[in-house]
This record gives sequence, structure tokens and C-alpha cells, in this order.
Amino acid sequence: MHRHLWPGLSVGRDTGSANTTEVINEIMISRGITPKSSGVVHWSISSLTKNPGLGRALLDGPYKKQALVPPSDWLDNTAPKAPRVTLKKEQDAVTINWSHENTGDVFQWVIYYQYGKNWSYQIRNGADQSLTLKNDEGKNT
Repeated sequence: MHRHLWPGLSVGRDTGSANTTEVINEIMISRGITPKSSGVVHWSISSLTKNPGLGRALLDGPYKKQALVPPSDWLDNTAPKAPRVTLKKEQDAVTINWSHENTGDVFQWVIYYQYGKNWSYQIRNGADQSLTLKNDEGKNT
């Protein structure tokens, strides 16, 4: 039905390195099998929160970069209006400010920026309205 498919992964209560390797491998296999819907659901989340080694391995590995939910093509095609954006250049940084006429339309903001030929992004919550980037932000991404 062209819907997202996010497999549920049992994290388990085992805090050993073999379990950590298994969970990371399952994430990577899932990403390969469902590339247009590359996500998983961890259960039970309490097992994940009680396993700091696994949490660190996920944040240093497959979850190093914050991700967006893929487009949901079956929803309406009416895009929200663009935000109003202003830039303030400073000596060593640039500050981006934005606002939107209907904050109820905004769940998250995605700010894309480029340093040289490298593009990067940050995902911010809907209540955020500014971001300051150092002039060399993204240099090593």
C-alpha cells in the first residue's frame, strides 16, 4: 500500500557486546531491505534505556546523525507556507531567524547549510526560531 514499514527490533535485556552488535546489525539490514522507509522501532524502550553501552553504540553508529521521517506520499500535497527568514552576518558567525504565520503547521524545522561543497543540516523543534552557525560550521562533515 506504499506505506512506511518500520520493523520492531527486540532490544532484549542482555547488556553484553554480542547483543549490541546484533541490534546494530539488525538496524543496518533493515535499512538495506527497506531503503525508502529506513527506520526501526525499538522495544522495549526500557531495555534500551537500561543499557548505556548499547545507547552509546547507537549514538556513535547508526544514529550519529539526526534523521527525518521519510515523506508520506499518501498524505495531501499541500505544503505549508514558507517561513519568513532573516540572516544576520557577524564576524565569526551567521544567525538565522525565522517565523511562520501558522505555528500549528510546524512540527520541526530543518535547516540546510553548506560549507564549501559539503551540505549538512540540523533538525530543530517547532518552537525554535533561530540558529547561530560559526563560519566554519560543517567544515568537517
